[in-house]
Amino acid sequence: MFDYYELLFGLLVVCFAAIVVYLAYIYERKKNDKQLLHLHELMKEIKSIKTILDKIEKKIK
Repeated sequence: MFDYYELLFGLLVVCFAAIVVYLAYIYERKKNDKQLLHLHELMKEIKSIKTILDKIEKKIK
């Protein structure tokens, strides 16, 4: 009888651990997506600044 309860408890622990790992993965993925979005916006700003500086350089010459 105790083997059944131990097996059931072990199964519940494994399921709980799997859920925790899955939720941690989802959280990290969302965090990385936000960081990539900010990086993409930053790169767009840098490119626009570069084009403005190139235009200013052409006008000076």
